[in-house]
Amino acid sequence: MLKNTALVLFCLCFTLPVFAQQKNNNLRDISGHITFIGETVSNVNIVVRNTSRGTQTDARGRYTIEARTGETLTFSHISYKTVRIIIEDITSELNIEMIEKTNELDEVVVIAKSVNGEVVKRRQKADREFQSSRGNVDPRTAGYAVGFVDGEEISNTYSSIKEALRGKLAGYHVNGIDGLAYLRGGNFSVTQDYPVAWEVDGVFSTEEPFGLDLSQIESVYALKSLAATNKYGTLGAGGVIVILTKYGGFNPSEAQRLKIAEQYTNKNYYGNDAIDYNSKADLNDILILELRDRAYSENNPELLKALAYFYQAQGKRVEAVKVYEDVFKLRPTYAQSYRDLANAYIVNDQFKKGWRLYMSYLMQGHDVSGDDIGQIIYNEMEYLYFNRQNQTAIREQFIPQNETIEEFRNDVRMVFEWNTSEAEFELEFVSPDTRSYVFEHSLEANQELISKEKTIGFSSKEFIIDDVGEGDWLINLTYKGNKMNEPTYFKVTTYYHWGKSGQKKEVTLYKLQDERFKFLLQKLNKSILATFN
Repeated sequence: MLKNTALVLFCLCFTLPVFAQQKNNNLRDISGHITFIGETVSNVNIVVRNTSRGTQTDARGRYTIEARTGETLTFSHISYKTVRIIIEDITSELNIEMIEKTNELDEVVVIAKSVNGEVVKRRQKADREFQSSRGNVDPRTAGYAVGFVDGEEISNTYSSIKEALRGKLAGYHVNGIDGLAYLRGGNFSVTQDYPVAWEVDGVFSTEEPFGLDLSQIESVYALKSLAATNKYGTLGAGGVIVILTKYGGFNPSEAQRLKIAEQYTNKNYYGNDAIDYNSKADLNDILILELRDRAYSENNPELLKALAYFYQAQGKRVEAVKVYEDVFKLRPTYAQSYRDLANAYIVNDQFKKGWRLYMSYLMQGHDVSGDDIGQIIYNEMEYLYFNRQNQTAIREQFIPQNETIEEFRNDVRMVFEWNTSEAEFELEFVSPDTRSYVFEHSLEANQELISKEKTIGFSSKEFIIDDVGEGDWLINLTYKGNKMNEPTYFKVTTYYHWGKSGQKKEVTLYKLQDERFKFLLQKLNKSILATFN
């Protein structure tokens, strides 16, 4: 069970080193070229958002424009989707692959209709009293928020109701590891947290309804709060999706029969298409020295992060701390700077300094819920709380997410980090039953996530496998470039027996340059886990 995070602080007194640097707000040139499927694209409009600065790509698809750190470049063209990229402190080159626009005219028509009455009609449907298996619910007087999706927004073009609800309900997401739907939080753990429960025409189930004709859905309601779901007990602890069909006669027995038949025709199983490819970074000291000289001469925080990755892969803890301190000086507002330096302190047995730096991040009011850098920070604080409380000298009242250390422990925790925020890739987890789950990190798949990462300042992702089980877990990576003529350094830290007395870790560093093919990043199973006992 993954509970909402909470933190109560009393009498916190510490001295935090002051790292500060004047932010460079001077105009500078940003240049690059624009392509689509390898072909240059001319006449792309490039504008600095909320300014009068703008330009177009020439016949060769090239452009140059002046911008400041923190400003947003907008790339637009009548044939392609608009791309927005936040300028960072080291941004000088942005080579953009445009994304084909589809059904844009239909979208405009729908929006225009909504202005002329569709919004009112939808609100009236959302406010109607509806019947659930636990009694009638009136959204207007319920005392809690009820999410709503009109059945007209759902069709059989979607593969399932689970997929059809993506982007239509606030707080709704599908976990990239277990493939289940959630309405709150989540840390991409395989078994932790409660997924949503489902109810169709009064038939309640903890499993997603199978065999449901999406074109016959009248309305969908989302019950999220404890007040909304208490009548369902623990089975509804993750929220309940209530579906009403037009015919009101969903047949779960028939759906179950179809589900059994579907097991023999399922096409979502993994095909072994990852190639055998070695992209591990060369840990040669001469190459590292060259990287160090360049990183410091350019005062480049992304190259410095890569240098720190090299030191960590070599087990050079003191050197890694020094580099992360220098990155913090350059990027004192980045969440990743706090996490990386605090974690480097802990690896170097400087537990008190690590804890204080984590605490300083929390005391500034930063969100540590959800599944991004805040969750990573809180998990690592929880590790200190359960396993290093004496060495850390924790004086604050800290409320962990898990009630006991047994609940906190997991078979494997993996933290993926990349040195440049522009890196695009697909990270695929394949379970022992050959189910494939993909985390997509690209402008095409998730432009909102990329913007969030730049706004908060992080470039990392955490995944937890609670129980490795029988068989092999395969972790594959498909690299898609970083909009520059530079490699991406991709660090994987695997914690075996996470939170347990015999916890071990392994740091692997990859230098990514070749694009567009999938390779096996790592394999996990009980035998491998046993070697780290």
